[in-house]
Amino acid sequence: MPDLGAPISVDWRRLAPVLIPSYVRLDNAPARLVLGSRAMAKRKLLKVHDRRTLFNIPADEDSLIRHYSLSSADRLEIELRRREHNRLGFAVQLSLMRYPGRVLGAEEVPPRAMLRYVADQIGADPEAFALYARREETRRDHTARLMAYLDTRSATAQDRRAALLAAIQAAAMSDDGAEIAGSIVTALRERGSLLPAIDTIERIGLAGRAIARRRAERTLIEDVPLDTLQSLDRLLEVDLSIGQTRFHWLRSAPEAPGASNLVGCPPSAPMAQI
Repeated sequence: MPDLGAPISVDWRRLAPVLIPSYVRLDNAPARLVLGSRAMAKRKLLKVHDRRTLFNIPADEDSLIRHYSLSSADRLEIELRRREHNRLGFAVQLSLMRYPGRVLGAEEVPPRAMLRYVADQIGADPEAFALYARREETRRDHTARLMAYLDTRSATAQDRRAALLAAIQAAAMSDDGAEIAGSIVTALRERGSLLPAIDTIERIGLAGRAIARRRAERTLIEDVPLDTLQSLDRLLEVDLSIGQTRFHWLRSAPEAPGASNLVGCPPSAPMAQI
């Protein structure tokens, strides 16, 4: 179980964590170290396909049956709404708050197959949803009622903190954005929280990955002698004799050498020594 008391500074008013690892000095830190900056805002954690996978409403038959089959208790709760469009809208909201675990977006219309599947279970006409979609106040009232019925809530700061810790743990094992975002979604669902906006999930994921990378960097270099670090730094300096850095020379050598290739280089090779 993650330690929710770990010292991580988070400013959720900006919907982006402000991460301050203990080993980073902030007195002269560039703006790009702050994960709420414009430089950070341009970064993306997820591909379009990944975003759809996390947030889109499934429409295939197996998913409809698995996620959107209403229980007897559900139908009794739905029947408390008098008008047909309100019953259908309430049922759709209930279904989406269970899976994928979010509220219905403003002016969002679910896939036709999902609407038909839910409507058939309560004896409603799928076309009635068009009227419900225009009534924002009704949708808000239904959301509040359903949060009590489903015993769920909007993500709190503590929920987001748990999601951030899950992202850090996932990023320590994999740099893949989809895996990191998936860990965030899982953490929020396990805590009984509704999913925040996809942009918020993405920012939490970017924050978690940044912390994991910096922790890995610290682990890699903390026991390396200073003179070795200085030698490594010199790999990034332009060597006038070859018109490029030694690091670039090593990377652009024949056969695109990786670590295993460099191990095979003879010690006498002029660029194999740093």
